[in-house]
Parts: sequence; structure tokens; C-alpha cells
Amino acid sequence: MIGDAKITRRVVVLSDVHLGHSATQVGEVKFLGPLLEGADEVIFNGDTCEQTVSAWREKGRAQLAELKLLCARLGAEARFLTGNHDPDVDGEGWMDLRGGQIFVTHGDMILSDVAPWSLECIERREKIREVVEEFKGDVSTLDGLHRRTQLVEEELRPSEEPRLGSKGRMYLWTALWPPMRPLNILRVWLTMFAKAERFTERFRPTSEVFLFGHFHRPGIRRRGSRIYCNTGAFMRGARALMVELEGEWMTVRAIIRDKDGYFRPGDSCGSFRLRDQRSRSK
Repeated sequence: MIGDAKITRRVVVLSDVHLGHSATQVGEVKFLGPLLEGADEVIFNGDTCEQTVSAWREKGRAQLAELKLLCARLGAEARFLTGNHDPDVDGEGWMDLRGGQIFVTHGDMILSDVAPWSLECIERREKIREVVEEFKGDVSTLDGLHRRTQLVEEELRPSEEPRLGSKGRMYLWTALWPPMRPLNILRVWLTMFAKAERFTERFRPTSEVFLFGHFHRPGIRRRGSRIYCNTGAFMRGARALMVELEGEWMTVRAIIRDKDGYFRPGDSCGSFRLRDQRSRSK
């Protein structure tokens, strides 16, 4: 598990950049620069690059290296968490901040079948069920659940490059077929915050904030005393949010794209004052 880092610096959290994917909106890494400027640390919360589709892997690897160089040039420490599209990235499966006050993970562990909207999950559902049922590890711990999730993701790796057409223009249309895909997408969108709540209550019941991505559906919810934020995605047809952590404040911002293609921080979607850590320990 990564860290137990106290937030004394300006930290930015992003997810689902999908570098290398033919349908990502981030054609060039430099377009992310304005989001990283002024950050002491940037947490990339899974699916930063493509590692599971062979046709996209080389570009994803090259752009990931560019991203690390860009962060270094801007003076921001880059930290990575794994996702279902980048399971081999140099990072762990989750992160705790401010003594466990803030819990960060990609979101692929929330669902036992990881990505029920994917063609691979629909086509291989019996095999996925076998992997889940036959897993011998202890899924009452994050370590065990993460290992089972990794095994499911190995079964979900595409056997060939998805046919998305030139520059990924068919990406949105592929979500409509077979009919089970849009139904599964709608189902997980409608239930993702409830599932996120159950997941967090199970593994981080004392956390006050849960940051996740994976579902490509940005939003903020307060359920009980906890704040849940899905940071969306930089994919065609999706929107992304950024989270800024500084001192005792967490701010969630929209991300806008200027006429030159650069992504920039937009208006605040909500600012939240985090409880003083000293009061938490009493």
C-alpha cells in the first residue's frame, strides 16, 4: 500500500487519461500541462495509459514516459495507481492520505467482474464467474481483493485491437452493441455511488473522502458523512474532473479545453473543508 501521506503540499488527482488509446482526448501529453502547473504532487488514479491492447501499448508506454518528464519539468512528483487498462504501471492499487482521511483507488475493485460493460466481460462471463468463485484468497482485505481483481483483469484482456475506426471515431457507437452493453453501462452508472459506499464502508469505514474513477461518469455525492467523487475520464464523449488538495481544503474542478487543445482547470464544482487531523485523533 502506498503511503499514509499527510497533505502539506498542493496535490492534484486525475484519472482515466488513457494515453495511447485511439479514443482518448489527450492526443499529446503537453496538453495536460496546465492541469499540472503549480502542483507539488500529482496522483494519477489508474488507467493513465494503455497496456492491455497490443496495438496501443507502444504509444501508451512512450506517452507515459513523456508524462513523467513533463511532471518533473514542472516540479511535480508523479505517483501512479494501477487500473484495469494499466495493471503493470509502476504503482500500487490504492492510496491513503491524511492518516486515512482520504481513500484513493481506481475503482476496478468495486465490482467483482471489474468492467461488466466491456465486450470481453459479456463474451467471457462464465469464465469470469469461475475466476471469482474459485479464488482462494481472503477478499476481506484489500490485498486479497486486489489480487482477485488482477486475475479477473487478466481474463478481460482484449484478444485483438477494438475496431474503433480512424482516430477512435466509432468509440461511442461501440457502446450500443450488443444491447447488453448499454444496459450494463446504465446499470453501473445508476448504482456506482451506492456500490462505492458499500465498498468504502467495508474497507475504509473511517475515511471521510473516497476518490475514484473507472466508470467514466464524473460526479460528487455526499452519502452520510462521507464525500464520494468520481473524476470521470479524458475519453471521447466523457468529461473529466480534477481534485485539488491543499491544506485543509479539497476542491473539485471541472476541466475545460481551450481552442489550442490544452486542458485547463475550470470552475469549482465544490470545495470541502477537511476536518483537522488532530481532532480526528481525539
